Amino acid sequence: MAEGGPAGLYVDRRSSSCLRVLSYLRHKGITELPVWDIDVVAGAHREAAHGHAFAARCVPVLALSGDGPWLSQSLAILLHLEGRYPQPSTVLADETARGFVLELCTYVASDIQAVTNLRIRRHLKEQWGEAQALAWNAHWTAIGLDALDTLVGRSVGAWAVGDQATLADFFIWPALRNAERAGHDLAAHAHLGPLFQRYGQQDCFDGLGT
Repeated sequence: MAEGGPAGLYVDRRSSSCLRVLSYLRHKGITELPVWDIDVVAGAHREAAHGHAFAARCVPVLALSGDGPWLSQSLAILLHLEGRYPQPSTVLADETARGFVLELCTYVASDIQAVTNLRIRRHLKEQWGEAQALAWNAHWTAIGLDALDTLVGRSVGAWAVGDQATLADFFIWPALRNAERAGHDLAAHAHLGPLFQRYGQQDCFDGLGT
């Protein structure tokens, strides 16, 4: 997307960060927001023509108009959309519970995905080979999910935090999906394993990322 291009959400449907927003849109029933595909693997998000729209060189990006402003980072986008589409709510009224939801979101984004994402894996593979890259990914995924399982154990119900979907679920599901695809045994986690099975019954996640 060059500056001045169409407004809407720019995603690579293979990206866990993008899957957070796409599953949220499904859960909310938001269909009027245009969604445009961009190939991150091919490096389209790094092209100079995209200018300020992809200043962070990452997806997703929400273009609020053709000439901006633009939002990147999935949590920022979701909080913006929550303000525009408050029902059904995915943030909790109780301040402590709402803070915990955001803790789960930022833990996934900052402590799991940040050290296992595509550009990290690609760099490791280029520098030290595929075996080392895979070992790195497995190591940090296991550590991250062990801690996440403990955190989720404080609150889990039908969803990650009680019995309603919150922003945390749209962060946790892609992380668990990626871990399973990489060969991680989710059944080893007392809370995350059953939670991932329940996610499989939710329409908002069905068929995404395939």
